[in-house]
Amino acid sequence: MAAKSARATASSKDLKSRFTVRVELHSAAAQGYSALDDAMEAVGFSRMIGPSDDPYLLPQAEYRILAKRTRAQVRDLVRKVAASLDAACSVLVTEGSCSWYNLPRPK
Repeated sequence: MAAKSARATASSKDLKSRFTVRVELHSAAAQGYSALDDAMEAVGFSRMIGPSDDPYLLPQAEYRILAKRTRAQVRDLVRKVAASLDAACSVLVTEGSCSWYNLPRPK
């Protein structure tokens, strides 16, 4: 029975998790967020949420990613990307599902 539990635990580590990330650039002007969007997309993040055939746009400086990483690993990746644009940055990472209201559709 213990071997079965070990296998279940090992396979759950192979699953990807969904992360939502919020970044604040303290010293950057508004155009800094456009550069942040490009940099975050380059490492696999998206500003879209919902089904790919019917997405919604996340608020500025919020991103989603599906990855086999821990919250700390995602935080460190985002911190590195954001700090390359603004050393005075803040990063928040949450893991799991979410709900939203009144988000716009991409143009």
